Amino acid sequence: MINPVQANVFNTNFRNSNQQQSEVKNKFAAINEHPEKINKLNYSPVTVGILNGLCWGTVGMGIDMLISKLFKSKSNSKTSLIINGVFGAAMGVYAYHVAKREAKAEAQAEVK
Repeated sequence: MINPVQANVFNTNFRNSNQQQSEVKNKFAAINEHPEKINKLNYSPVTVGILNGLCWGTVGMGIDMLISKLFKSKSNSKTSLIINGVFGAAMGVYAYHVAKREAKAEAQAEVK
């Protein structure tokens, strides 16, 4: 014997989701009206460069290890470390220059 399915199983409260969407829109409107109230993390350009370089190098090493496990091949860890280290250092230097440029632009904007 098959039991009938009750219709209220799929009852959703659309009014609640609309209220949440309007709250989110109000928050974005407040941010657009007063952008100076945004809490921004202020790291030095050196910190940004080092963290960025470490992340790129670590993710590259992880991807290399994952690919070698998936394809059951041997990977030379010294070569992988050198390649990912150089790539991570390059990306860290680039991130440092971008963060330095942004910090300089913010400092000039505060003076005006």
